[in-house]
Amino acid sequence: MADNLASVAWLYKVWGSKVGVLQLDGGQLSLTLKDGRQVFGAPLDQVEVRRWGVLGMSPNSQVKLRIGGKTYRVCFVSPSNADENARLSDLAFGVQGAMLSRSVRALGTYPDGLAAGAAWHQRLSPGDAG
Repeated sequence: MADNLASVAWLYKVWGSKVGVLQLDGGQLSLTLKDGRQVFGAPLDQVEVRRWGVLGMSPNSQVKLRIGGKTYRVCFVSPSNADENARLSDLAFGVQGAMLSRSVRALGTYPDGLAAGAAWHQRLSPGDAG
């Protein structure tokens, strides 16, 4: 099993998800945001995988991790509330139009995100059928 793995990932937050890099390097798992802030960093044996996917759908789209007593939701596909999906020009179509535009941009991340999520699923939960 590979000791090193890295991919784009989002720290899910209800009011604005943030993009960064999820990385496994030498047995250490970390998530570092685009602005350079490290969200977490811990030895892999101190990381508890709580759940894959949401409500049993898209099992490789996201994972909930518990590290140091705190739970993190890490997405491999862009949540529609991520900053990079927003465009000021979307407001010309009203709030519903803006939300639809954000969702369409987020859908564009699914193929690569699900592939990355599958690699992480295999690495973090090797006995899981997901």
